[in-house]
Amino acid sequence: MRKLKAKDLFIVGSMLRKVAPELVKVDFKGDVTQDTDERASNLGKVIVPLVFDACFEDAWAWLADVAEMSIDEFNSQAVDFPIEVVEYLIKTEDMKSFFVRAGSLIK
Repeated sequence: MRKLKAKDLFIVGSMLRKVAPELVKVDFKGDVTQDTDERASNLGKVIVPLVFDACFEDAWAWLADVAEMSIDEFNSQAVDFPIEVVEYLIKTEDMKSFFVRAGSLIK
């Protein structure tokens, strides 16, 4: 998997705009008794399904790009491989920072 770049944040932002009406219902602060990793993971569990429902093709292509594969290569991976990529993204400090900062702008 490759490191995230500035371009990735715009791609994610574009996908999030497509689910904006649903995002205003999301509690970006989460349970403040949880550590940052746990809150980020819980937030990812809410946002990922919203994004996949609204813009599957965009999200799938981006996951393939992050995994440094063509879509055909990505499609031929093991059934749980996309979950590995999503887990990688959820754990990435850049994504955590993005969602914390984006969340503060939305609310």
